[in-house]
Amino acid sequence: MPRRHLRLLRTVARIELQECPDEPTALARESELLRTIRPRFNRAGTWPAPPRFFAWRRLEQQLQLAVAETPDANWRSYGPLGGTAFVLRAVLARLLWLAVHPRLGFSGLPVGWFHGILDLEIGIDCGPTIEPVTFNLERLLSGQTAEFCEWIFRLPHKHALYPHGH
Repeated sequence: MPRRHLRLLRTVARIELQECPDEPTALARESELLRTIRPRFNRAGTWPAPPRFFAWRRLEQQLQLAVAETPDANWRSYGPLGGTAFVLRAVLARLLWLAVHPRLGFSGLPVGWFHGILDLEIGIDCGPTIEPVTFNLERLLSGQTAEFCEWIFRLPHKHALYPHGH
């Protein structure tokens, strides 16, 4: 057995099991205990992740999307979301870009976007569609998901979003 494991075993005073109703609850409880007890041999998860916000703003005919720990006053924001803010930004960037540029399809996405590789701050040139794009983004993030989905499905050339007619 490695020395580190032997040192760990020698320091164990007691083992306590706590039953949780499901895995997310168990993970939250483990994280809480790690932050409270700060065990010598288990530092992973002992510090809470910084809050992260999905942020957006309109600059003329461009929609800018970002992830920020503390969004600037000239940005609109949604959150805090933690690490999922990056996922939300990547998904919305691709979806909104395809909504604005349907004829280009997936192959026309900016480099890296298909694989979720985006700069910290990105821009989507929307041209004259900037109004409905920002309006419907606001609707989505205010909880009007059905209205946002209806808008996406009503878009012309939706074949770029759903190439097989779904």
